[in-house]
Amino acid sequence: MKKRYQEFVFRPARTIDGKKVRSQLYVGQYLLDGMDRPKRVGLNTPDKATAEARLRTIIVNAQRRSVGLLPSLIEVSSANRGLLRHLVDYRTDMKALEFKPQHIKDSTRRIARMARESGWKVLGDITATGFTTWRAGFKGAAKTKKEYQVSLNAFLNWLVRQGKLSANPMSQITLIDTRGKGVRTPRPFTEQELSRLFAVSGSRAIVYQSLYHMGQRKNEVYQLRWRDLYLAGDKAVAHFRKETMKDKKERWVPLSEPLAKALRSLWRPEFSPDRRVFWHLFPLPETFYADLAKAGISRGDKDGEIVHFHSFRKTHASLGAEYGVSQKATQENLGHKDANLTANIYARISAEARRNELAKLPWIDTHPDAHDSVQTGHLLSFPGKPDNSDHFAKAAGAEEYSHDLAPPVTPSQNPQMVDPTGLEPVTFSMSRKRSNQLS
Repeated sequence: MKKRYQEFVFRPARTIDGKKVRSQLYVGQYLLDGMDRPKRVGLNTPDKATAEARLRTIIVNAQRRSVGLLPSLIEVSSANRGLLRHLVDYRTDMKALEFKPQHIKDSTRRIARMARESGWKVLGDITATGFTTWRAGFKGAAKTKKEYQVSLNAFLNWLVRQGKLSANPMSQITLIDTRGKGVRTPRPFTEQELSRLFAVSGSRAIVYQSLYHMGQRKNEVYQLRWRDLYLAGDKAVAHFRKETMKDKKERWVPLSEPLAKALRSLWRPEFSPDRRVFWHLFPLPETFYADLAKAGISRGDKDGEIVHFHSFRKTHASLGAEYGVSQKATQENLGHKDANLTANIYARISAEARRNELAKLPWIDTHPDAHDSVQTGHLLSFPGKPDNSDHFAKAAGAEEYSHDLAPPVTPSQNPQMVDPTGLEPVTFSMSRKRSNQLS
């Protein structure tokens, strides 16, 4: 059997002007099991012993890489490449996979921020300790911290799949448990707050009205195009395409006539059907917060809830519940699979609405004599004190103030102790109870 192994150094020669000229620097050649052909490597030394030592090191490293004892050459080259250059490749691949632009933007922005604040320049700088140190100093909600870790994990796993990283150094770090730690819970607007907001927001009022009446998420309304709106006739409807929806399901949302009329006023014949409806009107968060301030609406409250874009969606459910919109209709409009989510999380009934609903219950009055007895109280008479009677206001059926108020024998009971409703008075004498059991 032919031996599948070679290892030697030599000085290559070439012919110049008919003469054979040998190089001053040594080159190494080796062939290992699994290789189709020998490989030559420059050794950059005129000393044969040094060349042999360098070739031996190259061969040993190649053999160790083949069994996983050393990182591959692509991993070595990737480790010395700038981290931000890898991030550019990651973003390019996500675009090729047709990830949502907002997801790509958020993911790369989070990774770039962690790299900048942690001083990560190359892949080798990313360590589990480095991340946990950064997370400990990060001032943000638990949910936000979790999102940063998820984005970094996805990036490192992608590098592993690309063969640029041997293992994800973050794989053993536990994700933050965000249950019960939400600090950005949105609250619904009141009617008065919406009225003030619409009044001060000028041309942006139609955006806020659409968010409230349609009940869809901010990004879903933002991506509406004119071809998605059917405004002719008295049954206007908005079509939310599945590629723009969080749940990847299309939704048809009926539009009220006032909203349809306001949207018709925005349309111009020169508009392309693919033009976004609110392309020049949709406010940035800073603009929205400024409108809230103008309307005198506080972003936070004493319960820790805040007002942001999702508040319009909650207002859609809450005011729907107050004005008698069926829960099923609200659930379908919001796109909730679980009715409990609509009823318990999104819909919120005001105290005044609850008062009006409870007022529908019939009032069942007591017997007139019993009603009077609650006001006057029971007259209690104490044995041995015939001239000193005390009045105690007492609910019928409650315990006496002392177990010794009633004597153990029936004849000594004062007739005035009989309850006006006709019920037997409560007697707590243990001797009376025992005598009744023995008789």
